[in-house]
Amino acid sequence: MAIVDFKNVFLQKKDEKGMAVEILRDLSFAVEPGVVYALAGPSGSGKSSALRLINRLDDYSDGQIYIDGQEVKAWDIRELRAKVGFMFQEAALFQGSVMENVLYGLCLRGLKKCNHEATALGLLEKVGLPAELLQRNVESLSGGQKQRVNLARTLALDPDIILMDEPTSSLDPAAANTIENLIQDLNQQGKTFILVSHNFEQIERIAAACTIVQDGQGIFSGTPTELFSNQDLANLLMNGKGARVDE
Repeated sequence: MAIVDFKNVFLQKKDEKGMAVEILRDLSFAVEPGVVYALAGPSGSGKSSALRLINRLDDYSDGQIYIDGQEVKAWDIRELRAKVGFMFQEAALFQGSVMENVLYGLCLRGLKKCNHEATALGLLEKVGLPAELLQRNVESLSGGQKQRVNLARTLALDPDIILMDEPTSSLDPAAANTIENLIQDLNQQGKTFILVSHNFEQIERIAAACTIVQDGQGIFSGTPTELFSNQDLANLLMNGKGARVDE
């Protein structure tokens, strides 16, 4: 059974004039447990909007989304967001220490480990950061270190599914490679990843399957090998809209 299943999903939002705008139209795809799955396509195609529906940062207008066989709107929101972690494009950390940021989600839920140094150290270890960073102010970290702290914070509640919106777009190649390696390591430990990416070379490297979204519709679902063996589709995606570079 798919761990995330989109069935004919539509999403409408209102623009600044109050007019209804269709963001997603009849989008369907299924993500199997324990894979890295990518959502890709041109800018403005609706990829990030689809990602936000999975843990109800937004709600869809029609269709169904199932998480572990249960319709997403039937989930208790706290339980859903403990199961489905979200790592945003920018490492939205607050002023304070690495430890405070890493344990933030636990503190919000009033859990006893919210001030537990050993818990924070364990999370840093998972993302390959040294213990001496624990009490450092996050403002002193590099972009790659901040994104790893962001990932550690996401891992604090031990989600089964981790959503990532362009996780490496603002990083240099070395830092991006570190994040990709962490994704692969955590995936091997059983975590399911769904990531939005403009970088098709990244998708080739780490994704088991992908869906291509254009103008709010899914125009392809399959493996990266199948995607790039379709020359017409590959040409469509590499037509100057930034398909092979992070935007």
